[in-house]
Amino acid sequence: MRLPSVGRPRIDLYDLFNLDENSEGLVTDDPDKQWRVDNARHLTGLRLEFRPYTRWSESWDHDHCAACWTKFAEFEGADIQREGYATCDDCPKGACYEWVCSVCFNDLKDEMK
Repeated sequence: MRLPSVGRPRIDLYDLFNLDENSEGLVTDDPDKQWRVDNARHLTGLRLEFRPYTRWSESWDHDHCAACWTKFAEFEGADIQREGYATCDDCPKGACYEWVCSVCFNDLKDEMK
C-alpha cells in the first residue's frame, strides 16, 4: 500500500551518507553518532520520505529505526514513534520497509555529508 507524501522532499541517502565503495566507513569522531551511521549504512543509495508510520506487513506490529532501534508503531505508547523517514519504492524489499527516526535523521545528516 502506498501512502501519499506528507509534503517533505524525498532524501537520497547516498548523498546524505556521502559514501562510496572505497569509503573507510568512519564519518565522525563521535562514537554516539558513528554506531548509528554503521547501523544504517545498508540504506546507502536509497531514498527516504518523511511520512506517518504504517506497518509494512499485517503480521508486524512495529518496526525499529535502522540507526538507533527506536520503536515505530501505529499504536500509542511510551517512546513510540508515529512518523519518520521511510524507504521508498527503490528499496529492494519495498516502500516503508525500513525506517529512520527524525532524531537520527536530523542528528546524523550533517555528519554524513
